[in-house]
Amino acid sequence: ARLVVFHSAVLTYVKPDRRQAFAGVLADASRKRDIVWLSNEPPGVVPEVAALAPPQTELRYLLGRTLFTNGQRRDELLAHAHVHYHLAYARRFHGEEFWIGC
Repeated sequence: ARLVVFHSAVLTYVKPDRRQAFAGVLADASRKRDIVWLSNEPPGVVPEVAALAPPQTELRYLLGRTLFTNGQRRDELLAHAHVHYHLAYARRFHGEEFWIGC
């Protein structure tokens, strides 16, 4: 079974070297099973996701999905969001852009 790790506005409180260590733990663990990491953090907290983002909008957080398989990672930007998903703007879904409200 695939393991899913989710957090929102957590890693911003962790030092950058510990964030990288966390990602390393997920990569290592993915040698035994696939892992999906869903993160909702400000730009720069997960640099690999931030690198995929266009210029910031009023939606300040980045909803990212990182897939880990056999120690390798693949990052995707899913949406811009407000903290804790009160409102998210998804950049793509079947070729369409849309808003999500929670």
